[in-house]
Amino acid sequence: MAIRALTPVSGSSPSSLSARADYNPNPVNRETKPADSKFERLVFKTRGRVVFVRLEDIQYVTAEGNYLRLHLEKESYLLRATMQSMENRVSPELFMRIHRSTMVNLRFVREMDMGAALGESVVVLHSGTRLNLSRGYRHRLKNLITRWNSSHTVNQPSANGNTPAPRP
Repeated sequence: MAIRALTPVSGSSPSSLSARADYNPNPVNRETKPADSKFERLVFKTRGRVVFVRLEDIQYVTAEGNYLRLHLEKESYLLRATMQSMENRVSPELFMRIHRSTMVNLRFVREMDMGAALGESVVVLHSGTRLNLSRGYRHRLKNLITRWNSSHTVNQPSANGNTPAPRP
């Protein structure tokens, strides 16, 4: 099969292209998420009422088929949405995907247990909840920890009880 070079269609100037419904002169880079596209809370209907949930109150999110379960401190909500759509709505500084079916609010993470049996890793929340961290997402969390450690210094007292001066 021969490969043919494509030639421009006559009269296909940028002005004529802008009339097409699918033409976008400023395509969105999906890797960079603008700050104004993030929401501070979710609003959805459940059991005949409208619920407002602040994102910072969600401890973690799990996928259940075509639904997501939002886990808060004392309750959970089931809503019809995909993990990808949720990931696009929340700030990556607040939430991180740790499994294909789990996303965690980083403010609720207490520790990451890498020494679990058979190479399985676990993220432990302040509430004691243990969430599986899959191998495919482990590097993201390690990179976050590395970035966080390089930008934050921990001043520990020395042997004589004096706290060292912060690094420049």
